[in-house]
Amino acid sequence: RSLQLSGGEVQRLNMARALLERSCLQIYDESTSALDQFAERQILSKLSEHKDQSSTVLWVTHRYWSVAPYVDWVVVIESGAVTYSGSRYEAEFDSEYVRKILEISRHGAT
Repeated sequence: RSLQLSGGEVQRLNMARALLERSCLQIYDESTSALDQFAERQILSKLSEHKDQSSTVLWVTHRYWSVAPYVDWVVVIESGAVTYSGSRYEAEFDSEYVRKILEISRHGAT
């Protein structure tokens, strides 16, 4: 009998492995897409606790609101072009795309 892991379990194992390796560059490409919101928050919180100045973490996600509290810099790419690059704090004021996403996340899609 083979061991079957869910998509979320595989994602959690891969992120734990990345934490243990402590590489200078970590790339998470839609790494929390198979997780529920509770598990996603727990993992992102834990990852941010291990954040240090000697490593760079790159998050690729369609769910900006889920990673926003844990990032310093935001790059928004729309239709293959960079439409915003700046601090997370400025993104909420300077990026129309980020403002739309935050509005939808606060009030739900209509």
